[in-house]
Amino acid sequence: MANVTTFKIVGTLQALKRTSAVIGRTEATPGKVCALKSGTMVLTWDGEPDLRLQPGEIAICDTAIPYELHFYGQWDCTVVTVSREEVTLPSRTLNNAFRKCFPIPDVGSVLTQLIESPIFNKVLSRESSEFLGHTSVGLLAGLVYEKATPYAPDEALRVAVHDCIREYLGSS
Repeated sequence: MANVTTFKIVGTLQALKRTSAVIGRTEATPGKVCALKSGTMVLTWDGEPDLRLQPGEIAICDTAIPYELHFYGQWDCTVVTVSREEVTLPSRTLNNAFRKCFPIPDVGSVLTQLIESPIFNKVLSRESSEFLGHTSVGLLAGLVYEKATPYAPDEALRVAVHDCIREYLGSS
């Protein structure tokens, strides 16, 4: 069963830094899913464009590489940690997810409701907690697969055209 940890952090203007030295002293380097409820969060790491999260967005941090988190304003964030091995997705898809922000609507809203619910946080038995952890990892994998799977160039055009048609027809 999935080993999932959840916690909530709140605060004001703050910067958090995960360095190579810290990573070297750590046995596990899980993925961290950050669901921002209020404030602004900027995720920075070497060689990649910054990710700027607004309330209602999710980002997935790879804790195996150094990064910085900058929080602005009065912020509120729910965090889920899970090992990369437990998210059964191709490495290419998961690595692509580390470079994106995900809007919470759709699967993300179900995931955040689950991890923030009293049911998830006050489960007494280890077995029930493991089942809920497994469910949250499945929801995360579904969200990432839908939004972050890299496509071959010819398939990317087809997907973009279908998305445009769906969006246009949905707004009529």
